[in-house]
Amino acid sequence: MSLSRVFAHWLMGRAATVAPTNRAAWLQAMQGEFETLEAEGPALSWAAGCFTSALLWNIHADAVYLFALAFAVIVTPYLAYPLMPLVHLPDFFQSPLLFGGVLLAGALITALPCLALGVYRPDRAVLTAFVVILTDPDLESVFSKITPSLFRVKWGWLFILALFSLLVIPNLAAAGMGAFIGRAARARRQHST
Repeated sequence: MSLSRVFAHWLMGRAATVAPTNRAAWLQAMQGEFETLEAEGPALSWAAGCFTSALLWNIHADAVYLFALAFAVIVTPYLAYPLMPLVHLPDFFQSPLLFGGVLLAGALITALPCLALGVYRPDRAVLTAFVVILTDPDLESVFSKITPSLFRVKWGWLFILALFSLLVIPNLAAAGMGAFIGRAARARRQHST
């Protein structure tokens, strides 16, 4: 088997992995057509076309999810924006109640898109949570407050624990709950048909 034929088989294998499940019949027909091609050039060309088609199907299938994720990443910080003046209060990091309350409110606001997108795309729940967490524009300002002197403060350890628990866990939990709800709804729809 030549190198171009090996590459063509590899492309067809990748096409099968990236294609959405609702295109399985099309993919099977393309695979059958590929197997009938004996010449190297047409086989490689056909495999490249199949792989490109599978990628485009996947992008089309993910377009709504990607748009919703981008919307969540752009809009969510503005929903939490009214809380941000509290962060700049002089005793904000000294008051565990104020600090924890603001972080909890912000975490709940960012958890809502994780829940909604988890319901819509259960297979992308963890990715959604981490994208929402890591693209939060205020994350850098909060982490910039972590200095060695913070550990000498009475509540410094609480600050680190609160950052982890209030920024990461609610988003992962909401995405996980969304994924559970989404999978249960899909199973119910499949069972009723």
